[in-house]
Amino acid sequence: MAMTAVAAAVAVTATSLAASPAAAAPTGTTASRPGDSRTAADLGTRHPYIKTTEVSPTITHFKGWYVTEGTTGNQTVTTSTQTTITVSVGLNNSIEGGFASETLGKAGVSVGLNVKAESSSTSTESNSVAWNFNQAGYYGVYKGTKKVTGTYGSLNCNRVQQNDGSWALKWIEGSEGGSFTTYTTLEEGAVAPTATQKHNRHTQPPATERGVLRTLPCAEDDLQRFYIYRDVPGSPKIGVQNKYTGSMMGHDRYADGEFLRQYSSGRQDGAGTYNLTTV
Repeated sequence: MAMTAVAAAVAVTATSLAASPAAAAPTGTTASRPGDSRTAADLGTRHPYIKTTEVSPTITHFKGWYVTEGTTGNQTVTTSTQTTITVSVGLNNSIEGGFASETLGKAGVSVGLNVKAESSSTSTESNSVAWNFNQAGYYGVYKGTKKVTGTYGSLNCNRVQQNDGSWALKWIEGSEGGSFTTYTTLEEGAVAPTATQKHNRHTQPPATERGVLRTLPCAEDDLQRFYIYRDVPGSPKIGVQNKYTGSMMGHDRYADGEFLRQYSSGRQDGAGTYNLTTV
């Protein structure tokens, strides 16, 4: 089910969210650029201008969901946060003042999308998805958005002396600039696995069940980091080594019916490896 859910998430990113590409910027909108002439009314003002933009479909909330026979129909699924997008301009996540808001507004115009132009985050959005499941089966329930990123600069209206000695008002690039991040309105939906994914799921061997993994708080981050490496070149067996202690991780069962017990020292005979199988 987990593999099916991941495949469904990829399918969403590749199709549903990408199905509505960014439209071209509205005709008749010409952004100011460095060197453009200005009038006396602009003297002393500054405005942002967009240098680069990128739009990428992003899954923000997701959950693999299995609908059994007889439970089809309208259901509300509480999804888990996959990616958090926070609106920011420069190093500031709190969008205050006209310059930052104008930056995001111009970014939206440049890609032809309605984007968030105020302080917000996708993690504050409701993560429940109400959907009508008309058939039993595995589904990937998602919320997603289009993440818009890019870079910007600032234009200051100053007096500039020209080659003939006369003075003119022009937009001059200022020192303020940086990168921005924003996103569009969240979309939601559900996708089902393809026929190939269903076939592959049925041909997989059954999982090892009832395995219990226990974690304890620790002061060293490296205590929770592990290396996975091949036992010997060409072998299908892999070993798991703790980064902090350098010891091997293994498991054993002392009696039938007990949970697997994990330990860090590995087997005395050096047989603490695992078979690497294709999924």
